[in-house]
Amino acid sequence: MRPPSPSPTFGEDRRRGKRGEGAPRGVDELARAILLLLREGRTCEDILRERPDLTRAHIQAAAGEALRLAEAGESRAERVARVRRRHPHAFEPWTDLEDRLLVEGFLEGTPIAALGRTFGRPPGAIRMRLQKLGHEPRRSRVREPEPPPRRSAFEWAGGP
Repeated sequence: MRPPSPSPTFGEDRRRGKRGEGAPRGVDELARAILLLLREGRTCEDILRERPDLTRAHIQAAAGEALRLAEAGESRAERVARVRRRHPHAFEPWTDLEDRLLVEGFLEGTPIAALGRTFGRPPGAIRMRLQKLGHEPRRSRVREPEPPPRRSAFEWAGGP
């Protein structure tokens, strides 16, 4: 039996290049072994029973590594398609008309999320476009003028 790993993360082994035979690039031996057991249909409890040197944190870290690698493999076209399912105009160039309407809506106090829905773009794209157009979307949109300082009755009466 192998002593427990000091850390449930696999980054150190990955940096040293320790991978199992046929393991995907970036996954170390321990993470690969855990993922293979899960693929075979074993539950977390089964794995912990069979491998007392492992903890739930090891299994979670292996799953996190697999997820990271899966997401890193997404091409730009896949990412654009995924984002456009929710925001139909994401990654499209802005027109002059859209720029004018965006600034008008922002100055009227329309929330960023509502502007995103209106233009079919993610809120982050709305913020970035407003910044590019010279506006600060995190600050209040319209500043109310400061009221004049109150004068006392003495000052109204022409006092010193």
